[in-house]
Amino acid sequence: MSVLVVQIPPRPRLSARVAGGAEPSAPTAGGGEFAYALSEDGLTITGQGRAAAALLPKADAVVAVLSDSDVAWQRLNIPKAPAAKLRAALSGLLEEMLLEDADSLHLALAPNATAGQSAWIAVVHKAWLSAQLALLDNDLAGLATYEAPAA
Repeated sequence: MSVLVVQIPPRPRLSARVAGGAEPSAPTAGGGEFAYALSEDGLTITGQGRAAAALLPKADAVVAVLSDSDVAWQRLNIPKAPAAKLRAALSGLLEEMLLEDADSLHLALAPNATAGQSAWIAVVHKAWLSAQLALLDNDLAGLATYEAPAA
């Protein structure tokens, strides 16, 4: 099974002006190029480079990789709550640890996380993540079976 790994550009941050008063250049995701790696067998890299979303190689599966500065990791005990109320329970536990309103964040549990056990939770800015995936969505839909994460 072929796998295409696409690196999402880092989220722009506030920063000081560079010498001369000019604004520092921020990475642009819209219409820009994406770094990628392609594996025909899912084990060995057979191609890599940079390309616009529409020109990315075709693959059976697509994986989007976020910059380490765009994901916050929190480890906590997973509450025993019904699936419909788990999001609210996690938001309540994370409330003191987060700098933003929990409703504006996307939370992702580690695979095989079980209630009552300690597990990792990835926290990402929801609107930014949705915008990045939307930029790729139309072009990636033609590349492979692509499933955007639930927001």
